[in-house]
Amino acid sequence: MIGNTSISSNATINEQTPITPYVSGSEGTPYDKYDVYRMIESFVKRTKIKHHSEHPSYETMYLNSQKVEICKYNNIPNWTIQELTINDGIIEPLDNLDLSKYTFRLLRDFTDLSVVFPEAQIKHVTFPSGNEYTDVPFFCLIKKSETRVEKAIFIRALFRDVFMKLFTQFAFWTNMGRVGVLEKYHIGNNHKILDDNLKKVNYLTIPCKAKILDEPHWNDIQLSLSSDEQKMTFLFKDNSKDFEITIAYFMRSEINECDPSLTGTKRNVIKFEVLPELRQKYNLESLSWFKENNIPNKFMIEFDSLYNFLNMLFVLKENSQQEVLSESINKKNKMTLKHEINLNVIEANFTASNMYTSPIYVEVCMHDSVFAKTTPVESSYGQLFWRENFTFKTDSNLTQIILKLRLSSNDSVLGLIELNDYILFNKEYRVSPKEVKLPVFFSNNSSEHKPRLIGEILLSFKHDWHFVQQPVQYYAICDLFRSINMQSLVDYLYKENQIDNDSIIFEIGKSILNIQCSYNREREFLNLIIEKEINDTIETLIVRKTTLSKDKTNKPSNNNHIFNSLFRGNSLVTKILESYFEEVGTEYLFIIFQPILQKIYTDNLNLEMDSKKLSKAFKDNESSEFIEKLLDHNYHKLCEYLNEFWNAIYKSTMDLPQVIKTQLKFIRTNLELFTVHDISEKELNHLIVNCISSFLFLRFFIPIILNPKMFHIVRVSPNETQRRTLTLISKILLNLSTQTMFGIKDPYLNRFNDFIKSKQTEVYDYYDKVTERVLDFTPKKFDYLVWRNDITLLYKYETDSVEYQCSRFIDLIIENDLNSKSFIGENKFLYDVKEIVYNENVIVGFPRNLKSHDLLSITSNKPQEFTFSKSKAHRRKSTYEIGQLLFENDAGTQVESDFQESMFELLGIDDQETGVKSKRASKLEVDSSNCFSKNLSAHNNDISEVFSECHALYSKKLRTLKELQSKDIYKENLLNYLREQLFPNLVADMNQRTIALKDIALSETYDRRFKRLIFESDIVAEDLLGSYIVYGDKSRKSRHSQGRKYKAVGVEAKETNSSTKMITRSISRFFSKKSHS
Repeated sequence: MIGNTSISSNATINEQTPITPYVSGSEGTPYDKYDVYRMIESFVKRTKIKHHSEHPSYETMYLNSQKVEICKYNNIPNWTIQELTINDGIIEPLDNLDLSKYTFRLLRDFTDLSVVFPEAQIKHVTFPSGNEYTDVPFFCLIKKSETRVEKAIFIRALFRDVFMKLFTQFAFWTNMGRVGVLEKYHIGNNHKILDDNLKKVNYLTIPCKAKILDEPHWNDIQLSLSSDEQKMTFLFKDNSKDFEITIAYFMRSEINECDPSLTGTKRNVIKFEVLPELRQKYNLESLSWFKENNIPNKFMIEFDSLYNFLNMLFVLKENSQQEVLSESINKKNKMTLKHEINLNVIEANFTASNMYTSPIYVEVCMHDSVFAKTTPVESSYGQLFWRENFTFKTDSNLTQIILKLRLSSNDSVLGLIELNDYILFNKEYRVSPKEVKLPVFFSNNSSEHKPRLIGEILLSFKHDWHFVQQPVQYYAICDLFRSINMQSLVDYLYKENQIDNDSIIFEIGKSILNIQCSYNREREFLNLIIEKEINDTIETLIVRKTTLSKDKTNKPSNNNHIFNSLFRGNSLVTKILESYFEEVGTEYLFIIFQPILQKIYTDNLNLEMDSKKLSKAFKDNESSEFIEKLLDHNYHKLCEYLNEFWNAIYKSTMDLPQVIKTQLKFIRTNLELFTVHDISEKELNHLIVNCISSFLFLRFFIPIILNPKMFHIVRVSPNETQRRTLTLISKILLNLSTQTMFGIKDPYLNRFNDFIKSKQTEVYDYYDKVTERVLDFTPKKFDYLVWRNDITLLYKYETDSVEYQCSRFIDLIIENDLNSKSFIGENKFLYDVKEIVYNENVIVGFPRNLKSHDLLSITSNKPQEFTFSKSKAHRRKSTYEIGQLLFENDAGTQVESDFQESMFELLGIDDQETGVKSKRASKLEVDSSNCFSKNLSAHNNDISEVFSECHALYSKKLRTLKELQSKDIYKENLLNYLREQLFPNLVADMNQRTIALKDIALSETYDRRFKRLIFESDIVAEDLLGSYIVYGDKSRKSRHSQGRKYKAVGVEAKETNSSTKMITRSISRFFSKKSHS
């Protein structure tokens, strides 16, 4: 810490020693060493403390006007003398050059530029050799893009003092001057935390398959994991290919679940791929380590079961290096940024001058690596249709996604589409997918100042991102969720919120479910929301019955339309259960349906059952007798497929996940309560069948049959023939599940009524088994299913971590519920952040719904207890319509799910009996406020504590982001930082001549052969800075000539008395110690 003595902003070194050309030293004695401590102190100034200000005084770096020589890249080797001034990292005379956007090198000669510029950029450039200052390097400031150097400035000092001043400025600002939250990524120390709910992984040997680099074939291997879970060994049949990897050398972003589009529908594949572009941001070694150890930098592993896949994936993620957001010094403010991206590539439109005959596909690239790709499709008059959906989860430093359009014939790139950070972090795409049109630019390797537009592409895009603080910050709210009365959370979802978007309500409910899965309380939560919807329907029946009894003019009416509406629309409970069933049951669906669906694809038969369509297809050239024979053939073939599907479902009841059976059992038990409301046994049985069918068939079985491509069972989307066959099968299976006969609506399917009747006994028996009304003696088929071995693996795979789900829950509540506004108005000091700067392109306001006029409109000065207990009127549109199965379209979000809409349209599901609308039966239900208030008083404290903790964590996150977004300067003791943190950790790449701050987390993988701490010893500093800058005289240099023999790259320098000490006594004082060994 600096003393209280004020430091003048005009303080300078009195004497400056000029650098003499062709001379390695000048006047001076061994004791006349450069005083780094005094030099650095003169660069630091303090601002005056403003009265009545909450902000403390801070220190910053500056440089008074100094004469230097400047040379620009296009004017090599001509130097011009110019005066430089550096204020807050900005070199004003050089067009306000921002040092935070540059890296700097120390070069001895212009010929060294071969290591600075890409080979393609200097292919035809010849640089002059020689430097008139033989022992003094010059500074090279570089601003690079992904593929080329955009700007290069060379600066040469005229005085030894000026050289050290510039060195300090460049070292500081190129490492500490970055503005924006996303500029503060570091590689964090990986502390393994075992999950109490997760079984410890102990593998001896796992048989699996591996694919190395771009080899066409998969190899059978034996994969073994070391006892400390730090290393993996790959054993091939051909022992010459065996290799071992250290997991900690990989970044977490380099180990991912491989998208099936890259493996030809293979599932359970983990992809390892070194990402040079990402590693360059952290100054990590890219490929050298792999080449030296003969290890491939890209390979994939396929596991025989989802259970082995998930176990290994979690081990790899826990033991690999994680990217974190933090200040370089204050490591306590550490955060991660979690991304969940949903990208649907819909279609593209090329201009008339860009017609292509070869099929075209789209690659989805992140960090210059392919993460997924579409199937090739042929262009139709410049139109391309894919409609393929991809989902990615990552916590990497993601600033852009690049889509590449390629010709299938030769894989050449036609065009590029960029989803930049402005789109990625746009809140419009955060909750629900939205369509966006983006330009397609022609890809040309030659440098073009203005890219050529060749078309546009239509995408549906959703990016849900959340900042996650350290786990310790969530201990309190996790304890609350672990013990909270679940009814209070359900009441909030249905009554106590002020959110006008049903999609947000669903996302909140999904986060609550995921959190409770971590504490084995998901069953309690699901039971309550199911009970809530059933009770609302019962109340609707009571109101209807009461109304009809008072109005004697009305004729008695049945309640079939109300029964048919239960669980058939898109209510909160149906959406949550659909998501939950898919989470735990996708593996089961894949196993039982994959062989049948692949058979249908392979057969590719036209099995049309509509005689009118067949006659039209044959243009009425065939006789009615031929059409009838064809219909008969199609009928028997469809029955064959139907029997296969039904047997796969009926004979695998013991393999259906137990958690699904538990929920179906609860639904059936509660539905039987309808018997107290004068419902006949026949109506009740019909109601039970309809409700179970809506969950099990309509939302679980049918979607995978209609679109197997979406579930990665097949590589390509179905053609028209296959789609029609799958649609007919889905229609018949749906009627089979409800035992509904075809009639007027689909008369061409009437002949399947006999098939439906023949399965009636089996259908009811199936429902009895899956709702556990009878003992099930069906034999097990698949013992390796994950839910049977360890269902917590599925929960962890879906939720990522309980901390992430808590952060997601908090963001959704605070940023969307208007109840938050009153609390924030009473606690403005927690929310003094108006906006967060992610980087120069993205500035986001926080919180979204808290505008200045909102805060000013709050007139209450009296603090009140924070609670969400008031029941508010909702303004959301109807969640569902009775008798209709239409997926909701929230007001304000023009989002539609193409697949879901097409599914219901193809199945033709609707009900024309009534058009009565119900929003949680709001217009028909009895005023239950009195009843609710009794229960509310018991739950108020629980929910108040949860949401109070939400606000505390949210405000803490805002304060952390506010710190991260500013320039990374240690404000209160800058000199101590320079002496103790910056200079001791400056690393020189002895090959590239770059200067960068060594990340403390890299200590174990730090390669001394290529990167050396500059001030570790005299030898390294002298090799980089020159003996004159270090010592200032010839005599000192001669004493070290012996040691300099060992300074060659790749050779460890021998320890001598001089090399184990600091460069000078002043640098020893700079480190606050006399020696360093």
